Amino acid sequence: NDLTRPLIDEISPVLALLYVIYIGVAVLCLMNVVTGVFVDTVLMSAKADREGFLVNNACLILGETHDDMSLEDFLSKVDQPEMQEFFKGIGANPSEAARLFSVVDADDSGTINAEEFLNGVVRLHGPAKALDTAVLVQSVHNILSRLDNLEK
Repeated sequence: NDLTRPLIDEISPVLALLYVIYIGVAVLCLMNVVTGVFVDTVLMSAKADREGFLVNNACLILGETHDDMSLEDFLSKVDQPEMQEFFKGIGANPSEAARLFSVVDADDSGTINAEEFLNGVVRLHGPAKALDTAVLVQSVHNILSRLDNLEK
């Protein structure tokens, strides 16, 4: 009341109304920023929890041995509850296990080790990064140029 009284008495009541509106909008903006910080923190925490869940499930799938896993070994584990949770976590269908194995098998050796599996899981879990997309586009261009050379 003490701050707006001179504004109302000596200048204009309309300016007092504008001042109150300005303060209200400023408070709403500040609350919006604080809410955004909280939401961002919660989303980062949820992402870390989800990645931790996938890594823990991946470790359960791989078991205690750190040997390479063949496609047959991988497919034999599809019916296990850990594998079902893993597929649900990455948003894939267990019927796509062979396809997942081939994508995760980075060196095309026919077997995957723990490092390949975990790297593939983390890569598949998140959205496509710009670098991944660029590599894919470059590979497609290379394939197209080879096809053009074959046609000639």
